Amino acid sequence: MLLLAAAMLALVTPAVLGRDLGWPDWSTPAGVAAGVIGVGVFLRHENRVIRRGGTPLLDVAVLTRAGVPAGLLAACLVMGCYAGFLFTLTLRLQEGLGFTALAAGLAFLPYAAGFALCGLAVSRLTTRLRDVLPLLGPPLLAAVVLLVAMLTRHGWPWLPGSLLLLVGGAAHAAGFTPLVDRLAAALPAGAATAFSALISTGTLLAAVLGVAVIGGLHLARPDTPAAALVTAVLLVTVPVAAGRCARALRQPAGPSFATTDPVSSSVAVPAEVSELER
Repeated sequence: MLLLAAAMLALVTPAVLGRDLGWPDWSTPAGVAAGVIGVGVFLRHENRVIRRGGTPLLDVAVLTRAGVPAGLLAACLVMGCYAGFLFTLTLRLQEGLGFTALAAGLAFLPYAAGFALCGLAVSRLTTRLRDVLPLLGPPLLAAVVLLVAMLTRHGWPWLPGSLLLLVGGAAHAAGFTPLVDRLAAALPAGAATAFSALISTGTLLAAVLGVAVIGGLHLARPDTPAAALVTAVLLVTVPVAAGRCARALRQPAGPSFATTDPVSSSVAVPAEVSELER
């Protein structure tokens, strides 16, 4: 826990607080480098615990399943871009257009509604449609981000803006929910805890970094669409990772994929053996 906490602090603190505290420009890349090294040390420690037959804080064997790293990256990119978009639009509405905090919050209600409605509808779709959604949702969200950036240059038309945010929320859910569902379904039952920890920690960290990077770009150049362009570029790269994840998950898990089963044993065993035991 101490290793992981130190790595997360190194990754996040310079990016979030460095500008306000007057830290030098090199503090952010230095913090990212230190955080990456810290994560590497943490993963080595967890692997050592597994080899000794102990119970790790995070069972990193989940990442050995082909397709999981690519799917996790795609999910984190979507959440990071969403957080950056939410932050920059809120700043634009409040500081640029004079909205109160309440009005800016209410402006985002259509986005939440779109996410909820699409997320509920995903489970009723056919498997083929659910597999296509992660490829279509992120580019659609990228288009919404760019259109919203254009709309807010001279004001906020409530009806067009609300419709765009409704579509954006649905596109967000389309790019995130079925992808996470498919990743969870592809893993053995014993990997549920480890996958939950990975997706929760990864998306939260991505959200913080999205606010720091995209929000920092907006604060540095508030009169240009640079932040929206960066967000859109990141979003249109998500289908590449999602597609790679989908292709890999079509293949059965190999005999090398192992995970710690908290029910039967604390020792890592091949996934197909644990399934037979169950």
